[in-house]
Amino acid sequence: MERTWGILHTFQNPINGQNILLREVTIKHPNGVEDLIRNNWDKQLTTKQTQLTEQGISGLTIQPYHGDKSLTPLNALYEAGIAKMWPGPAITLVSFKENYPMVELKVAQTYFPFIAALNNPQIRNLYISQSIEIPRPSLGICTFAETNDGRLTLTVRGQRTNMYPGRLYDQGGNPLFPTVNPVEHQIAEMSDEILVNPESYNPRKMEFGGITEDKEMLPGKPDLVVGLK
Repeated sequence: MERTWGILHTFQNPINGQNILLREVTIKHPNGVEDLIRNNWDKQLTTKQTQLTEQGISGLTIQPYHGDKSLTPLNALYEAGIAKMWPGPAITLVSFKENYPMVELKVAQTYFPFIAALNNPQIRNLYISQSIEIPRPSLGICTFAETNDGRLTLTVRGQRTNMYPGRLYDQGGNPLFPTVNPVEHQIAEMSDEILVNPESYNPRKMEFGGITEDKEMLPGKPDLVVGLK
C-alpha cells in the first residue's frame, strides 16, 4: 500500500508545548482567486449533499452560512437547519524555525474552503501564473496518547466525515486562529474526542516531536505531532 503521509520535519529533541510559538503573518493571494474558491466550495457542498442523500440522509439544503456576516456570505450544507459543512476559519503554515528548545511557526489566517480547493488545477495555476507561492492546506495538531499499559489511544472516524471516513485516527484537529495555544487546543480535543480531561494526565508532559504532511487527500497538509504518556 502506498504511503499516505510523510515527515516534513523531525525536531532534534522533543519540544515542550510551552515552547511552541505561533506568529501570525499575512500571505498574498492572486487576483480572481476568491471567485474560483467560491465556485469550488459550492461544488464541494453539492458533492457532499449527493453523497449523504445516497446514504439515505434527507432534509439537506445548501444556503448562505448563518455565521458569515459579510455582504456576500459563502454557502453551507445544512441538515434539518443544522450546519454540517460550513466555511469556518483555519490557519495555514507558512514557515517554521527550530532553535532548541524553541520552535517558531509562522502561520496565516485562512478558511476551510481553501483546504480542498488547493487541489484544483485551475486554482493552483492561478497562483503560478501570478508568481505567488501556493499556500499549504490548513495546519493541524494531533496527539498520540499512550495509556499506562503501553497502548495508543485511537478513534474511528465517522463514515460521514469529509476526510478519511472510517479510518483510525489520533486526537486532534485544525486550529481556527493564529492565537491558538497548542497545548490548550489539544487538551480540548482530548476532552471532546475521548472524554479524557486534564485531571487524568499531566499536560506538561505533552511533547511535540515534529511535523508530518499528508500525501493522499490533501497533499502538503501539515500536522504538528504530539506525544503524551
